[in-house]
Amino acid sequence: MSYSNVQIANLALAKVGDEAGQITSFTQSKKEANLVNKFYEPSLREVLRMHTWNCAKTRIQLAQSATDPAFGWDNSFPLPADCVRPLAFFSSSSSQRAVRESTEYVIEGRNVYTNADTAYLLYIKYLTDPNQMDELFIRALYTQLAIKLAYPLTEDHQMVRMLEDELNQVILPEARRVNSFEGHVNPSVDSEWIEATYSSSLSSNGWPPFSASSYGTL
Repeated sequence: MSYSNVQIANLALAKVGDEAGQITSFTQSKKEANLVNKFYEPSLREVLRMHTWNCAKTRIQLAQSATDPAFGWDNSFPLPADCVRPLAFFSSSSSQRAVRESTEYVIEGRNVYTNADTAYLLYIKYLTDPNQMDELFIRALYTQLAIKLAYPLTEDHQMVRMLEDELNQVILPEARRVNSFEGHVNPSVDSEWIEATYSSSLSSNGWPPFSASSYGTL
């Protein structure tokens, strides 16, 4: 099923029990539309940063800045304008192993600082097209929007807490579970010995010798 921004907003309004407040556009002269117009984009950006959504991942080669860092690193690479959350940095397009943060690169402000001459980035982009969002992302988005709409529309603190609990205890854990099945990658760890053990065990047993949740997935 495809969705529109307005449909997502109306799902949020329905979630707070405001069926009569359904809207037809964000610019409609209506209290609900004014609130949606105010809170939709912040809700979207917050949800994008909450999780490493597969539907919002993208890869790019970064363009080097003409201005080098004042000290500490050789090169600077500005983050893409649509980058909401950087995930992994690579120094080569052929590399399958992410470079380690703090030791081989750092992100400060909107720049990647590194000694590498080339830079490739895996990141969460600012995803605005509902047709590219998966169902669990959409559910998280309209629930986050409902959290912001609940008190202005109902003045019910308990409803706000119930929606927050649903998002944090039900929706996001399920999204992480499904996401890990669809986008599993080797964890980035600081020990080369552990990485070698991981690779060896993965090839022979099909699963790492430790819990993937200990390190997370991208």
